[in-house]
Amino acid sequence: MAAIAVSLNSILAARYQTGGTTPAGDPEIKKKGINYVKPDAAVQDLFDVITALYSLSQNPVANVLLQKNYELINEE
Repeated sequence: MAAIAVSLNSILAARYQTGGTTPAGDPEIKKKGINYVKPDAAVQDLFDVITALYSLSQNPVANVLLQKNYELINEE
């Protein structure tokens, strides 16, 4: 009996600097995401999409996150 992981969907998110600061004096970081990204989308394509979108913004991207969701199934 072996468990398998079935890919469901992914969430692509950008963490970006707003220009403000936190009470501790660190740059304020916020996050925006795109839900239901195709699980087979190429990582480079996803990175290029975020880069292109945020090139239109005045807020610089701090980093790009990709969260993949899986369902674990017990294969018998």
